[in-house]
Amino acid sequence: MDELKESVIVTGGSSGIGIAIVKKLLKSNMNIVVFDKYLSKDLQKLIRLQPNLLRFIEFDFKNPEELKPAFDKVSKGSQIVALVNNAGICLEGDLLQKSLSEWNETINVNLTSPYVFMQLASKYFIENKISGSIINITSLHSEIIREVPDYSASKAGLKMLTKEFAFYLSKYGIRVNAIAPGSIQTNMILKYHELKDVERNAKKRIPTGRVGQPNEIAEVVEFLLSEKAGYITGETIKVDGGLSLVI
Repeated sequence: MDELKESVIVTGGSSGIGIAIVKKLLKSNMNIVVFDKYLSKDLQKLIRLQPNLLRFIEFDFKNPEELKPAFDKVSKGSQIVALVNNAGICLEGDLLQKSLSEWNETINVNLTSPYVFMQLASKYFIENKISGSIINITSLHSEIIREVPDYSASKAGLKMLTKEFAFYLSKYGIRVNAIAPGSIQTNMILKYHELKDVERNAKKRIPTGRVGQPNEIAEVVEFLLSEKAGYITGETIKVDGGLSLVI
């Protein structure tokens, strides 16, 4: 294993919070493997600039049963030391009108795929005696109603999985934590709301008076992956500008 590159897997790394995480970790000269269903122009640019540090694996998280062969392929060429489960979707719609297929899609992407990935990474860490780290990107809506039940339920489940895996893996020196973003300026928000409306709403509702930026989540990811966070496991860190204090 010594000759293999130490690598971090980041899911959903083509845009939004995911690509902010990738950029932050690249600045620390970390080797990164991005799993995502599409390769964005921004990620393509990063790969051209850092071809020795960054790889892309095309993967659709609606199909979690196909994760194992993809993970096995990556682990044969790299020494995986961390996993960041960031990929997620939010399908807007009325609670009583949501179809079972929409529910299954959300659960597969937001909860089942991270669960399978955590299993695979955990077994890999244990077998190779690696004190790895796992970070799950949940949401403030793991606790607070968003009126998108499948999304909220999936994120609440991921928060609990974080605790379960953290407890089980602690004896192996493997840490598992989560980050719960509040209102962050990403395409997931801007798909449904104009930026000016998001900003105006933030000034009214969020104690810090502004929307968060993807890089502010990436900063916390970098910290949790570092030795500075060596005594932290099983935690969900809210990064929400104080929004959870008032709702």
